[in-house]
Amino acid sequence: MTRCEQLKYCSKCRYHVYDYRDGIICKLTGYPAHFDTYCHDYVEDPFLIANAEIIDAMLDEDYQKAGQEKRLLNWILDSVFITSLSFGLILLFNTLIAKNLPELNAWFTDHKFLQFLSCYIITTIVYYSSLEYFTGHTIAKLFTKTKVVDKEGSKPCFAYTLVRAFCRLLPLEVFSNFGQTSPLWWHDRFSKTLVINETIEGQCA
Repeated sequence: MTRCEQLKYCSKCRYHVYDYRDGIICKLTGYPAHFDTYCHDYVEDPFLIANAEIIDAMLDEDYQKAGQEKRLLNWILDSVFITSLSFGLILLFNTLIAKNLPELNAWFTDHKFLQFLSCYIITTIVYYSSLEYFTGHTIAKLFTKTKVVDKEGSKPCFAYTLVRAFCRLLPLEVFSNFGQTSPLWWHDRFSKTLVINETIEGQCA
């Protein structure tokens, strides 16, 4: 059995986990698969079986080695960029309304957190949904050479990128993959999309 065949086999088992160095490994042994035909400890995971198409699309070994680290870096860089952009837009907005709308400016001065929160939410939705739809990238994804695709490997439709954007606003969404056997975050699962390396030419057949 080849490594790609082992990956597809193990990816449906409830005892598999993801390791930054070795990709898919066995939770019971702590090592990559070493069987030739079948594993005696194999137990099917209903969720992973139901999402087999999406999981199979992410089984390239190179992706598994670098994917989780790159996605964390994507989140950090994009969060910094969105936060900076939000502060910049607020500064510009307040400068424009200070002279023309002093009463509105006074209200925003008294509700700075609400102003920032509103601007951050709008910026997040527009930033992710538009960039990922038109280019398949965000600023961070350009840096890490990753892109968003649907489960067929094509550019996702706008509805999918919009779902991805809204899901990012869910509380604890950034931790939605921690402790899970699936390589998908909530914004991946709900939008039926995934993030892959641009350098990947093909996937396991």
